[in-house]
Amino acid sequence: MESVMTEFLKVANKPLAVETTYNFRSLENYPTYENKRTKAHYYRSDSLSNVSKEGWKTVSDLNIDLIIDLRSKTEIESSKSIYPCPIQIVQMSLLDNMASSGFKNSSLSNLSSIYIGMLEQQQDKLADIFKLLSVQKHPTLFHCTAGKDRTGVVSMLLLDLVQVKEEHILADYTVSQYYMKKPFAKIRQQYPSVTNMFFTSPVDDMIRTRKWLKSQFGTAGHYLSHLGLSLKDIDNIKKNLME
Repeated sequence: MESVMTEFLKVANKPLAVETTYNFRSLENYPTYENKRTKAHYYRSDSLSNVSKEGWKTVSDLNIDLIIDLRSKTEIESSKSIYPCPIQIVQMSLLDNMASSGFKNSSLSNLSSIYIGMLEQQQDKLADIFKLLSVQKHPTLFHCTAGKDRTGVVSMLLLDLVQVKEEHILADYTVSQYYMKKPFAKIRQQYPSVTNMFFTSPVDDMIRTRKWLKSQFGTAGHYLSHLGLSLKDIDNIKKNLME
């Protein structure tokens, strides 16, 4: 696993210096199968509740004018974010029941089952998220608590939509485990009952999720069409993400 992580760290984007986040990354500069590169428009992150004033200045300098918070109401209430700069905040929670229980009561044995369940059972919420992403002409940030599960699935769909190379899609997901090591260590001590898998981002789980997506829909574009996004919606997202 260490050798795989080493290789993925070489091709995945590194976190930006936004105090105090650990997994704040851009989806820019990833290569596609059409020999193009993604551009800086969509950003992904872990929790923003402890971001410093300097960190918010960095966010503001990125021209981000919308933040989509994927956390549950319980997570938001227990770890509120203070936004000192004029940025629109929209709450669109995913995995609400599981997240509200602190990820303690999951009967599922692997993350791919959770991700596939999200893609199957939370299509209305995902449709709303992607429709919102489609109308944003300025840079947009989406995040959850760790920035790896809910955020990771949204990122995967965006990168698949513009045909980013598979290695980079898998790397973009898998490196979250590496960058979240420090906060995860603290959370493990505070909440020892949380299932271990929620502190990981194994490449095999994203591979299984990707296989399910391909077997059921072929591409993220077909999946988003199934959710009810129009061709214009999908084209807008592609234009936002592609040079």
